[in-house]
Amino acid sequence: TVALGAVTATLLGATATAVQDVTEPTRDVLLLGVLGASLLPFATLGALFDLARIHVLASGDDALGALRHAWATFTARLGRLVVARAAIAAASLAVVAGAGAFVATQPVTSPETGPLVVVVIVHRAAGLLLAALQVAWFVVLVRSARAPQA
Repeated sequence: TVALGAVTATLLGATATAVQDVTEPTRDVLLLGVLGASLLPFATLGALFDLARIHVLASGDDALGALRHAWATFTARLGRLVVARAAIAAASLAVVAGAGAFVATQPVTSPETGPLVVVVIVHRAAGLLLAALQVAWFVVLVRSARAPQA
């Protein structure tokens, strides 16, 4: 993870240097493209580590055995895992964007405490929904790990 982060930071720095003479909106799009491209390896690594944890808990594998089983599960169930992760990520984004959009309409600078209480309640509800979505991801992983290996 650290090495992948270092590679991503290096690529961002090199891209920023290479496009420093480009106009701002285009430069931002290029930098966001590099960042977006780095999401795939980070997501893959995260899924492998999550699957390895499940294999350690389910079968008592050591670290290498768990990673080996995680890789086998990952490659055998790739389509299912990608669809599930994308759906959960989209739902998480919708929760955060929806909560943010709602909170932005609240006059929290007024002396009344009502809007502030609403903001706190929405913030807590969004946190609970995000936790539930993370649990849903682990349920998908556990079911994938239990499925027969292809």
